[in-house]
Amino acid sequence: MRQTLTGMLLLIALIIITLCAGCGGGGGGTSQGVTVSGTVNSTAGGGLSGVTVLLMQNTLIAGQTLTDVNGTFAIRNISPGTYLPVVRTLNVVTPVDVVLPMVTVTSSNITLPQPILVPTTTDLQSVTPSSTLGTLVVFARDQNGLPIPATLQVSGVGTIGLSQSPIVVNNIPVTSSHDVLVLANSQSRTFLGVPFAANTITVLNAVFTGPIDRFTVQGNVTNTLGGTLSGSTVLLFSNGTQIAQTTTGISGNFTFANLSPGTYTLQVPALVSGMPVRVASIPFTLSSADVIAPPLVVPVATDLLNFGAPVNGALLVFVRDEIGQFVLATVQIPGVTTPVTTSAPVEVMTVPAGTRTVTVTVNGIPAIQVPFVPFLNGVITVLNVPVTGV
Repeated sequence: MRQTLTGMLLLIALIIITLCAGCGGGGGGTSQGVTVSGTVNSTAGGGLSGVTVLLMQNTLIAGQTLTDVNGTFAIRNISPGTYLPVVRTLNVVTPVDVVLPMVTVTSSNITLPQPILVPTTTDLQSVTPSSTLGTLVVFARDQNGLPIPATLQVSGVGTIGLSQSPIVVNNIPVTSSHDVLVLANSQSRTFLGVPFAANTITVLNAVFTGPIDRFTVQGNVTNTLGGTLSGSTVLLFSNGTQIAQTTTGISGNFTFANLSPGTYTLQVPALVSGMPVRVASIPFTLSSADVIAPPLVVPVATDLLNFGAPVNGALLVFVRDEIGQFVLATVQIPGVTTPVTTSAPVEVMTVPAGTRTVTVTVNGIPAIQVPFVPFLNGVITVLNVPVTGV
């Protein structure tokens, strides 16, 4: 009987020792896991409360929480390993996933160094996600939060050439994750294993440090009689996407400042005797100095005598030499219209709505290709093309 009791006591002691071996006691905190914390802010300023923050590992959710009233969060009891932080929210009714670079958890708590920026509805107003494929939006910014142009490399998709931020990439396969490399200011930012889903906008924020050149473009809006136009709206575009807007001053002048290196175009919407027109500039490049924009000349009523209100888009091209005389030129929209040749303002009618490239040829030599020319139903698009040496 005493041997039986002794054996039972030894068995109980062994069970207690075994259980206590995994309870962590008062020793190191690694058995309790690590805490990953940070802050979620809106690009409009201020913390975002009630936003879901996830830590993903191999497409599985390893931890999640909600931000508090100040936008801060803490995900606890995370085991050592590599994780993908994702902030999940809604842009009106469209799901938005803000994905961060991978973080590696070891034995110490981690605080993400910068606030996670969630774009506003205005930031994403021109983005419509696909119902079957993924949609990527990359915001490349300098250390002051200003947008800069960048180049993207998306695994399984390809390279997206230098584009002004935000950069939108549609039709990304959702059957697997993709690696995204963002290149700007002689630096790179890498996002590994970015997941994509249908009906969801996936957002990457890439911040680049160091000095980044900034430029100013100035110009004037006039009419074909030489008069200056005050109070005119001037739109600034990069790669066909509007990025800024201003209004001309009393002498028809305008200025856009804090511009990154890149290629830009300008547009001036106007009404001429009740006829909607849109003056589009030839492209200009900012690379090493401020520039004076190409002339933005709005036609007058007599310039439009041959035009009725177009059902589709229409094009009016003024090709002039150094002294302002019209020159013989051929205008064509490749793949859309046949060539039209004349020394008067060149008219091209019935252009389907959309953004197109216009080719202007003088003396059989292509003088210039103007990309991203807008065509709108019921609107006359106007191009002013100066040529030299004719």
